[in-house]
Amino acid sequence: MKDMDFIKQEKDGNGFLINLIDSPGHVDFSSEVTAALRVTDGALVVVDCVSGVCVQTETVLRQAIAERIKPVTFMNKMDRALLELQLEQEDLYQTFQRIVESINVIIATYSDEDGPHGEYHEVQQITVNINYTFMYCTLYTNNIIVDPSVGTVGFGSGLHGWAFTLKQFGEMYASKFKIETAKLMKRLWGDQFFSATDKKWNKTGGEGYVRGFCQFILDPIYKIFDAIMNFKKDETKKLIEKLNIKLDAEDR
Repeated sequence: MKDMDFIKQEKDGNGFLINLIDSPGHVDFSSEVTAALRVTDGALVVVDCVSGVCVQTETVLRQAIAERIKPVTFMNKMDRALLELQLEQEDLYQTFQRIVESINVIIATYSDEDGPHGEYHEVQQITVNINYTFMYCTLYTNNIIVDPSVGTVGFGSGLHGWAFTLKQFGEMYASKFKIETAKLMKRLWGDQFFSATDKKWNKTGGEGYVRGFCQFILDPIYKIFDAIMNFKKDETKKLIEKLNIKLDAEDR
């Protein structure tokens, strides 16, 4: 727990007031989604990280792009992935990665190269599974694809009321690694592995190297879940203090 001393929940800076319009996700209410998109500046697409991308996800993404609205994504129900499925950290990362790739394929499919979203640039070739159909395709990027390393993908649990982006963790760890937050965010996603022994990063992994997302983001979350679910009160208290999480009497 000593390595968590620098992680704080408090944050300086300006706050923002955001008005949210909760539109139905079912395909039968597509007209209501379109109406909501026409009076908004952005779209937050919530994806069940257990079920993954479904027909409704593709529908709302297509509608957002048609209305020239830039989407961001939130991976919901992490609590189920940890408590019900009990996924290992690497398995959960791979689940997130597949969902991000599937979403970006949908965005690339319905985006207009000549539209206001910008020009395209080839970034990678991937194999994705959408509705149980495997597709090998070239993924092109413009300024609307979602990417955890730039903060356009959030993770968390709506049921438990917590969420984060890589930017938050990047800011937490920036002082430890003495590196800019934006650069560190790139290390916290994708094939970026860190050796706690050698204090070095690489892109291939190997003995002693752990994926950055797993080591620096999922590991603290898993420790908190383990301490709480196994009634380790002393350990839970220490973890909460290290993370500077403030709980009211009801939460305790």
